[in-house]
Amino acid sequence: MAPSKFCNASPPVYDVALIDLVRGGSGADPEVVRTASRTLLVTGGDGIVMEGLAQGEIGLRPMLLTVDPDHGVDIFHGHSGEEFIYVLAGQLTIELLNGRQYTLEVGDSFAFRSEILHRWHAADDILQALWIHRD
Repeated sequence: MAPSKFCNASPPVYDVALIDLVRGGSGADPEVVRTASRTLLVTGGDGIVMEGLAQGEIGLRPMLLTVDPDHGVDIFHGHSGEEFIYVLAGQLTIELLNGRQYTLEVGDSFAFRSEILHRWHAADDILQALWIHRD
């Protein structure tokens, strides 16, 4: 399924993060998210899929990000919190507004404060990454 609208998992409005709104009510085991019941978060347009990997009252927002080749977020953006990225497949290029640019490959990780303006894109292969945002 190709996503068609942009929504992001940050900053909370009225003390409720977007990821919590689209998740719905908590199930019998709020600590467990089964593969078949992941919340699909739509982001960035065609070629980008985010799946929520946690639910409940926690500050971590882990997501499984799958991105088609040559897709990403082209506009520098920033928000509150911190981010951690671990590349599972493909390559990710992340650029910070301070002029630093990094190309991450399978097994590489990257952590930064989300207030630093940043943009990113997948290289020539499908990118799959564990992306964790902390409020």
